[in-house]
Amino acid sequence: MRLHHCLSGFLLLASLTFPAFAQPAPRAAADRVVTILNHSHRPITQIFVSNASSDDWGENRMTGPPLLPGHWHAVRLPRQSECSVDIQVVYDDASTEEDRAVDSCRGRQFTFDGSGATPSGEAHQLALSNAGQRAIREVYISPPAANGWGSDALGDDTIAPGAKASVTFHGACEADLRVVFDNDAAEERRKLDLCRHAALTIAPGWTTAESVDAPPHEAGQPAQPQAGSVRFRNRSGHAISSLYVYREGESEGEDRLGSDTLADGQAKPIDIDRGGGCRYHVKIVYEDSTPDQERAGVDLCQAAEVTITGGEAVLAAGPVGRIRNGGAAPIVALFADPPGAPRGPDRLGEKIIGVGEVTDLAPPQRGQCRYGLTAVFRNGPEVTQDADLCAGEEITLR
Repeated sequence: MRLHHCLSGFLLLASLTFPAFAQPAPRAAADRVVTILNHSHRPITQIFVSNASSDDWGENRMTGPPLLPGHWHAVRLPRQSECSVDIQVVYDDASTEEDRAVDSCRGRQFTFDGSGATPSGEAHQLALSNAGQRAIREVYISPPAANGWGSDALGDDTIAPGAKASVTFHGACEADLRVVFDNDAAEERRKLDLCRHAALTIAPGWTTAESVDAPPHEAGQPAQPQAGSVRFRNRSGHAISSLYVYREGESEGEDRLGSDTLADGQAKPIDIDRGGGCRYHVKIVYEDSTPDQERAGVDLCQAAEVTITGGEAVLAAGPVGRIRNGGAAPIVALFADPPGAPRGPDRLGEKIIGVGEVTDLAPPQRGQCRYGLTAVFRNGPEVTQDADLCAGEEITLR
């Protein structure tokens, strides 16, 4: 009995002395942050993250400028997000790459290297005819909304003068087109309907032609003969002792220079008989030990001037300006734009103009001689100067 009272008292004391601890209130799930690593060769312009169970990608989670190769971007996921999510990145050429059903609770870093990127939209074919006198080295086709041109559709191929080629692009019919010639000059046209215009002829001045259906010169069709002579200008860096200009299939005939010599920088008009066709063969003999150079299939019906450039180019239809770097640092970019026009492509490409060096630049647009030349020097300054690329005079940028 006493024992019972003692136990009862002990239990009562225990209940008073050691109260039960209250359970903590449930804590809300913390936000999760996942990091997107760009290990591709292209900038990422958009990032989408959605629950794997959802059919909607939701809003773009990319803030700020494009995510450059080698950089990362943190994405904060809402508290209600599932652990299993789908991630999609959009590159600057509008291609996309996805990683499906990844565990964002266990893994917090996700890498995209471009190996799984797929072009957006269905595939289309575009036939291109090169009606110019320079080979087309690169072709770019991108959606108007893209922030970059994407990959060269020609790859390792080129389109020789007078030749044709077919390239493939993906996406909607409306697209931007850029072609780059072997002298780094470029022609660009925006918002073309490449389904309606599935075959295009590219020639100098195609950029400024009023109609895509009527480029300046249709490939495979003879140009209309023009009366008069053609001025041959020597920009080869060597004196020319003999110049032969003759119709294809005929003998080279007499030296058009006669007893004269065409010094570097000089020009000479050559009478051309266009009655029997437009295609001519040109042979150049230099005064020094420089090897002779020849070019077949030169169309002299549309050319008022032909520049002998030497090197691999040999000839350029029309006038060519000579640009000299008179600054204290190499020129790493050169822009040539008609007055009032927005800045176009860099005409140097991957080349540079060293201090004191010169480079030839053909007028990018047919019939347009006056340009604003903007040189970007390696040490930072930009210099803009008005110039006439048809005048045959050396232009110094400093």
